[in-house]
Amino acid sequence: MDSERYSIIDLLKNDAFLSWVKRPTPELDAYWNAWRAKDQVKIELIHHAKQIILSIDFKKSSPGEIDDQRILNRIKKTLQQNGEEVNHSYRIDETLEQSIIRKDGVKAPTSLKSFLSGWQKVAAVFIVLVVCAVVLLTHKKSQTRTFVTDFGETKVIALPDHSQVKLNGNSKLVFSSEWENGELREVWLEGEAYFSVNPTVSDQKFVVYTSDQFNVEVLGTEFNVSNRKGKSSVVLSSGIIKLNVEKDNQTERIFMEPGEMVEYERAKPDLRKKEVDPQRYTSWTKDRLIFDNTSLKEIKFLLETTYGLTVKVTDEALLEKKLFGSAPSNNINLLLQGLAKSLDHKITYKNNHVRIE
Repeated sequence: MDSERYSIIDLLKNDAFLSWVKRPTPELDAYWNAWRAKDQVKIELIHHAKQIILSIDFKKSSPGEIDDQRILNRIKKTLQQNGEEVNHSYRIDETLEQSIIRKDGVKAPTSLKSFLSGWQKVAAVFIVLVVCAVVLLTHKKSQTRTFVTDFGETKVIALPDHSQVKLNGNSKLVFSSEWENGELREVWLEGEAYFSVNPTVSDQKFVVYTSDQFNVEVLGTEFNVSNRKGKSSVVLSSGIIKLNVEKDNQTERIFMEPGEMVEYERAKPDLRKKEVDPQRYTSWTKDRLIFDNTSLKEIKFLLETTYGLTVKVTDEALLEKKLFGSAPSNNINLLLQGLAKSLDHKITYKNNHVRIE
């Protein structure tokens, strides 16, 4: 950033700053902590800018679109749609322009006290922003639908466009209660789900967001998305989809065809694509689990994340053992019995604790 002139607007438009606030990394922490070090003006600027960013959702905007007037317009539009009136007696762009601080310039404050007195002129604007943001988020929340499954539970959910989602155990799905024509169809997923997406006349895009800066973009297709403990994977059954992964302030895109699987982990920089049998990863939608050269390590992860079990394997070498076969996914006792037969090892199950020896 320009070290001689900086403002709230500069910070709101700065891609690295937005990334730091939303998803900090050690590198970004080091940069911004050094930027504001021993400079009370910068400390105050960062504090107020972070308040705005955390109060207002900029997820759908690119950094270039986050300017003062667009922020206000978004708040106004949402409030007006909710039947509220917005006071037009101020212009946030003019007020924020007054907050520009010139280092070593005539207008620079000589002390923190003078800096704070200057901020009194714009304090009301920030208060209004925060209050409006709360109303905005409350309004959005009232227009969203949230579905949650317990461990081992599945749910079939109809979306506003009549597309269908089957939600696996220990999962959460959030989406708007209505999708207007021409509007982007968006859902947010934590856990695992199988999507059957209907195409629309206007070819509206359908996007599945996960918490790992990893999203799936489609027009009409069937696919499975898993997002658990920092690991995401997508298996495509039919159609074509595009994956978007946010890494190092850049978006990596990869296209998938039926029979392909892509895996992504926050801790690893590269996407991994391979050919698979989709039925192995989607059989749970038909209340079955298929083990086809599946390691016990993978099954342990499944039992812990989908069914909420605590799994203890006495011999860690067993974790690399590969299994073949199938078992019911909707009955944990039968599942563990089938697993014991495939492993040819003793499995005990009591009070959600599983011991394999």
